[in-house]
Order: sequence, then structure tokens, then C-alpha cells
Amino acid sequence: MTDSPTRRAALFSTNFLPFSQAFVYEELTHHERWEMEVFCHRRLNEEVFPFRHVHALSPAPSIQREIESVLYKTLTLSPSHYHRLKEGRFSLLHAQFGPGGVYALIYKKLLHLPLLVTFGGYEVPLLQTNRRFHPGFWRYWMTSGDLFQHIDRFLAVSSDLARRLVELGAPRERVHVFQRGIRIPPILSPNRSGSAWNIRILMAGRFVEKKGFEYGLQACDRLLRKGHDIRIQLIGEGPCDALYHRFVLDNRMSNRVIFRSPLPQAELRREMEESDLILIPSVVARNGDREGTTNVLKEAMAHGLPAVITRHGGNQDIIRDGVTGFIVDERDDAAMANRIERLIEDPGLRCRMGTAARNHAIESFSLRDRILELERHYDEVVEQFRGN
Repeated sequence: MTDSPTRRAALFSTNFLPFSQAFVYEELTHHERWEMEVFCHRRLNEEVFPFRHVHALSPAPSIQREIESVLYKTLTLSPSHYHRLKEGRFSLLHAQFGPGGVYALIYKKLLHLPLLVTFGGYEVPLLQTNRRFHPGFWRYWMTSGDLFQHIDRFLAVSSDLARRLVELGAPRERVHVFQRGIRIPPILSPNRSGSAWNIRILMAGRFVEKKGFEYGLQACDRLLRKGHDIRIQLIGEGPCDALYHRFVLDNRMSNRVIFRSPLPQAELRREMEESDLILIPSVVARNGDREGTTNVLKEAMAHGLPAVITRHGGNQDIIRDGVTGFIVDERDDAAMANRIERLIEDPGLRCRMGTAARNHAIESFSLRDRILELERHYDEVVEQFRGN
């Protein structure tokens, strides 16, 4: 590594940016020694994620750009992306998620630049299941062998993903575990309940099978039937929306469960400030889909929330069972209810765990510290590439 002047990196993201990938924006906008430019197919939610240097092909302002957009989507080749990358004196390509690496691969080869890819979750187990044959993932699967040979550094957001990448053929010496960072709020919330009454439970994420929210609702139903005074905030949207609403209606929980659409980060943080604990009931979906690391868990810890999570993916790397939260088996709603009940009935335990969770978040997930670590990865990859 060297204390070099500012360098420029090209960030490849298939679409920039869905709400579920707000953590990408946090990383992008907090670099200190590296200038970043984004290369993507579609620009999404620009008013929520403003960034000056985004090169997007869609929405297309002209017929020529529309043709280029189709070409890029089909062959990953964009003349305008190529010319900007060639003229921009970039030192590194960084792709978010495996499919983003597929889009970056051709430019690595054409321009002889080092390539770093962050693997965030779904795209690694996908290559180990029949989901890889789905038309939406077929190209990623077919290209993955070539991609893995040309990636100069793999960043896996959990030890579980790192192990799976090696199983899939990634050179072990190029695979590194890298935890994403989060903003640390300056103080703990003064609004949090100090009693066993009106406990507020938070669940947030996409409404998809691997999130396991139906098991979280089942656990909360057990607690309500025992007479506990709880409120559940369920924030998100997705294909399981009808399933969750039906469960709530069938079990007469409508006055206890509040459904919210996905929230901007600032509003989600306010919900955390007013919650007493977070429930992360993740499961391996029937099609093999699974979590990497749940970023909302880190955010909640930083706000002083104890967590009840399942023994799943990279979340186990984050929670110390019995210290910063509780870990139970997947789909075990009875065990979830038991651990939540312990937190409900013991405000002192809730406070101690929340404090321990916040301290762990400060020590391990500070956004600035994580960005400095990411930039060290950038520096090392560039120096190693030049030495080859």
C-alpha cells in the first residue's frame, strides 16, 4: 500500500439504485481518498440517491441510447461506458454483486484494469441451486467460471459466503471477508420503553421467503395469545405481502401489526429509535435462496436494539448469543417467542443487551472505519495488479 494521491474507481451496479441497496449509496458517498463514478444500466430513485457521476443507459433520452441500452443488457457492451472508462484514467473496477461483475468483466479485459467484486448474499448460493437455470440468472451462471478466474479480489460480506465462494472455485487467497459499515447515531434514543408494557418489535426488509417474516408473525401471535402488550412494525414490500396480511387478518392481529412501505433511511432510523427490539427470522428459502448479512440488523444494533435472529447466513457473525441478542433455529417460532418474552419481562436485560449491541456496532461497523478498510483493499489490489 502507498499514501497515493486521489485515485478513481468505476463502480458497476446493474441498477442504481433500488431502496433495498441503500448501503451501496452509503459506501459510495463516504470515500475519502478515492473518487467514484457509477456505471449502470438503469437509474432508479434519483431523488432519494442523488449522485453526480452516474453513467446510465436507461431511461434513454434518444433512439441511439435506447439501442445502446439493449446492446448493454444483451452483451454487456456499451460504447459510451467504454469511452468514459478509457478516457477517465480509472485505476480500478469495483462491481456490486456477482451479476454486476459480469457487466464489468468485458471492460476489465479491454482496458486491462483490476477488478474487485463485493458478493452480498443471494448471488452466491444461487450458483449452487437450480435457480441458476432461471432465464434471469442464466447469463450470470454461464459466465461465472470466467468471471471467477478474472476477479482480482472477492469481498464476501460474511464468512459463510466466503466459504461458499471457495467451494464454487474462487481462489482462496483472493477471497476476503468484508463487513459493510453503517452510520452510528450519536446517542441512544430517549423514547425507548423502560417497562414490560407496550413493547415495540421491528421487522424490516423485502417481503420475500428468505426473510422468514411469517415465522416472526407466528412468534408474535404466540406472545399476544399469552397476553403480552406488544406492537409490531413490519416494514417492506414484495411477493409475500398477501401472505402476511392474510395471517394478520386470520389471527386478529390487525390492531397490533402496522404494515409500512419501504422507508428512506432517515425514516427507518426514526422507527428504530422508537422500537425496543428487532426480530430477524431469516430462513433458507425452498429454492435455496438465503441471506448474506442483514444490514438492517447492524443499523438496529447501532441504535441500541437487542436482536432475536435465526441461525442463518452471516447474521451469526454479528450477534453474540446471550450478549447482544439471542439466536434460535430457523422456523422455530416457539423459540423466537421464548427469547422475545425474556426481553419483554426483563427490562434490565433488554437494556444491557441493547448497550452491548451498540458498543459492538461502534467497534466493528463504523462507516468511516469500513470505508478506510475498503480503500485499503482498493490500494492493495491496484499495487498487486501492477506487480503482476
